Amino acid sequence: MKTTTPLLSALLLLLSVGCTEVRLSEAPEVEGDEAGECDDGVDNDQDGDTDCADEGCENATACAGDDDDATDDDDVVDDDDATDDDDVVDDDDATDDDDVVDDDDTTPDPCVDEDGDGVTICGPDGIQGNEDDDCDDDDILNFPGNSEYCDGQDNDCDGQLWSEEIDDDGDLQTECDGDCDDVDDQNWLGNTEICDGQDNDCNGFLGLDELDGDIDGVAPCDGDCDDGDDQNFPGNTEICDGQDNDCDTFLGPDEIDDDLDLQTECDGDCDDADDQNWFGNTEICDGQDNDCNTFLGPDEIDGDTDTITICDGDCDDTELTIYPGAPEICEDGIDQDCNGLDASCTIELCGPTPTGLDVLIIDSAGYTMDEEWERVLTADGHTATIGPTSDLENLATLESYDLVIVANGVGALSAGAESTLDTFVNNGGRLYLQGEYQNSYETNQLFSSIVNNGGGSFTAGGTVSGSLNPNPLECFSSTPNPVTTIAYYWYGATGTSADGSVVPILNHGGQDIGWAWCQGVGLGYVIHHTDQDTIQQTVPNVDNLMRNFIAALAGGC
Repeated sequence: MKTTTPLLSALLLLLSVGCTEVRLSEAPEVEGDEAGECDDGVDNDQDGDTDCADEGCENATACAGDDDDATDDDDVVDDDDATDDDDVVDDDDATDDDDVVDDDDTTPDPCVDEDGDGVTICGPDGIQGNEDDDCDDDDILNFPGNSEYCDGQDNDCDGQLWSEEIDDDGDLQTECDGDCDDVDDQNWLGNTEICDGQDNDCNGFLGLDELDGDIDGVAPCDGDCDDGDDQNFPGNTEICDGQDNDCDTFLGPDEIDDDLDLQTECDGDCDDADDQNWFGNTEICDGQDNDCNTFLGPDEIDGDTDTITICDGDCDDTELTIYPGAPEICEDGIDQDCNGLDASCTIELCGPTPTGLDVLIIDSAGYTMDEEWERVLTADGHTATIGPTSDLENLATLESYDLVIVANGVGALSAGAESTLDTFVNNGGRLYLQGEYQNSYETNQLFSSIVNNGGGSFTAGGTVSGSLNPNPLECFSSTPNPVTTIAYYWYGATGTSADGSVVPILNHGGQDIGWAWCQGVGLGYVIHHTDQDTIQQTVPNVDNLMRNFIAALAGGC
């Protein structure tokens, strides 16, 4: 049985008072006012409640017995049943009810903003599962449209981390970690700077080696070996400062003492390849600038233009006529030849025993005179060289020896040889010229020619026949060796000197058969006698006579 509730009665009263006419056709639909509406599953009055859940069906037969009180009721105030009821006000059941005002059930509303960020998991459209839903309703920093932060979370709910939280270059560091260039794995916070023109350690600056500290245009990365000094960089020119200016790891060549004389070119060494030449050294006679003043020493300069310097033995470099080997003017108080003595006007035909002579012996063409001269010379410690007759035509060859011995008295001489020998003696050469018993032999004629061409006087005579026993004359009998009568001398030729310039040295029976001619003090000297047999026969006293000839040519006149 359906009864009218106080609430419904009040509503009807208000309607009757406020309206002069009630039109039943305009009253709202009420759930359950027609049979079958409380169990047809349709919301007939379109108020959001269906069947027994609608207050219009709370007393319907179909809705009776839906609570757990002892009998059955359709109260509209309150009950405490544990299962189900149809009250429309309030209850405290723990499971389910159909009230339309308030209850105390525990099932949560899914579309609640749990983190207070203004967005729920249902999004602004109230439908869960769309892009506008809160992707993390437990964190206020994560919701659609939020800005991304470096926290490892999807703050804007786009399904991805922020690009700055992703290590793009694989160097194990992101922009959020301090990577200042996440497209290059050489650049990250804390890395070591290298020479690549980039900020490798992400401190906002290039490495020190990439900066030109001394403003010379080159940084250490570009090869500057000393970026604190603008004088040192690759390709610079070396200067004298003791530094590696061109950065090749070496000092400049002018800073290295190559000759170990404790001075470099930078210190003034003008020749660092010779330890005799350095700035401040004393000049010596070597033709070099020893003291590095750009000049030779005064003793190396030919002051008098005689082609000989003090270093070469010129004892007076202010006088053109004074030099070693110059012609002496006897007893004038001047040492023209620089031998330390003023020459005596008295010719000394003989001389002391010489040492270390270098002597040329002209081949005697089948005779043994050349070998005898070689034997005596080498026995006395001299150097003896037997040369061909052609050497007589070469003045330079003759003048390279101390003495020249023409050992063959009967050999033919070319015109060239005779001319060269004449020049040799006239230039101061010392010559032993072997003759023979007839004045027609060329060596006899050459002796006359040399004397007469040299300012002396000699006329050849005739032949002295037989086995002769000549005696040495003048100093040749005693200086430096004693010599008595020669025991065997086979034939000879005579001659005379009108002015006495030619001195006889061998005499047999009052006839001169050997001579010495000196052109002048310190000048050319020739010894000539007229039998070669006495040399090659090795007769008594001949070795000493030969030694006296050698001593006279070496030190006399």
